[in-house]
Amino acid sequence: MPDGRDEFRDTLAQRFDGSVLSGHDVRIALAVGGWRPLLCSISEAGLAFDEHVVPEATFFFDSAQTALGLLCGDGDVMEAFMEERFRADGSLTLVFLLLSVFRGIPLDVPR
Repeated sequence: MPDGRDEFRDTLAQRFDGSVLSGHDVRIALAVGGWRPLLCSISEAGLAFDEHVVPEATFFFDSAQTALGLLCGDGDVMEAFMEERFRADGSLTLVFLLLSVFRGIPLDVPR
């Protein structure tokens, strides 16, 4: 695991809580630092990394440390956004959905 991608994926898989999704099924891309984007399907059934996913939104992070900090609840999303360490393309509603599945926070987000 020379670049940390596998460890990053494992951490996300361990922190994933699909029960907060309330029937949502989304496809996203996580672009972290210089890595090729991780393509993911997220649903109540689980988190799957799949190279053939067509993402509804892409989330950009300057580093794996920033990504894990924000996704797992240790980082300040607004601060990271203002400092240009985090940004998103696509539906902004999905930002909150993405953050909730790794933080275990149920959300009532329109489908």
